[in-house]
Amino acid sequence: MMPAQIEIISAGDSRRFNIELLNDRDFGPILLRTALASAIISSEKLTGETTVAAKGRISVAGRSPLVFENVYAGPAGLGLAVLGLTTPVNRLLRNPYEEIHIESVTYTLEVEEDARVGRIESVRLDKTHIEAGDSIGIVISVRKYLGDLQKIDAMLKIPEQTDDQRLVLHIVSASSYLKMESKRVPDEYRAKHLEHLFRILGRVEKNDTLILQLLSARAGVTVEGREVSTLPPSVVSAMNLSRESGSVRSVRQTILKEVRIPTDSVLSGSQTVVLLVGREKNGVIFAGKAGPTGGKK
Repeated sequence: MMPAQIEIISAGDSRRFNIELLNDRDFGPILLRTALASAIISSEKLTGETTVAAKGRISVAGRSPLVFENVYAGPAGLGLAVLGLTTPVNRLLRNPYEEIHIESVTYTLEVEEDARVGRIESVRLDKTHIEAGDSIGIVISVRKYLGDLQKIDAMLKIPEQTDDQRLVLHIVSASSYLKMESKRVPDEYRAKHLEHLFRILGRVEKNDTLILQLLSARAGVTVEGREVSTLPPSVVSAMNLSRESGSVRSVRQTILKEVRIPTDSVLSGSQTVVLLVGREKNGVIFAGKAGPTGGKK
């Protein structure tokens, strides 16, 4: 059997449910999802604008516990929380690599009857001429639920030794980031063995985090699904000659820097800026067009 403890916390109330489920690869995930949904229904309304701060802990025999947390919001906030919390158990029990035994599952959901959501609407840079080593001031505008506009300030330092390079700056939500990364480095998100699956499940991007990602057009590689960036071209070429088929794969762009900024909203959307380092004029391009002084409004 698979013991599960579920706690639902809302304004002025807290309810705890202790259940035992069939520890089966086919029925276990379905029963767990049903149990979590039933606990929510008995404690909260199932529909309407909500924000859910959710935490999960999965104890697996012979391994360190898998601990994760995330935030979900909107009309389907509760449903998204159920899906997000139970998917790791589903993937673990149904993994094709080896049989595992889940000793226990613990979930905690804090529910607010308000949708804390926001969309990344625009970005502004404090300069249009950029040199290697410069620090850039960035202002990101986020349109909140019911129309309020929030300004988020960030600083990004351009790495040294990037003269005359074309860099791409993505300002994205967690969901947009995962979509982009699964295309840029697909091997990072396709589990090849059980250890890799645990690594993927443990790498959760929180939905209320604003992510700034600076990419270089310089090629890189992934080794056994792990990205190895900022390598000299000669080393990349040598690694691509690996005799072990599939162990080393090329990636077209490499990450120079990533900045994560916690916010108070579940974010959506993205903005992209091309930085032409060292160019005297039109060194900043928004959506394929040169931006005016100060950046895009």
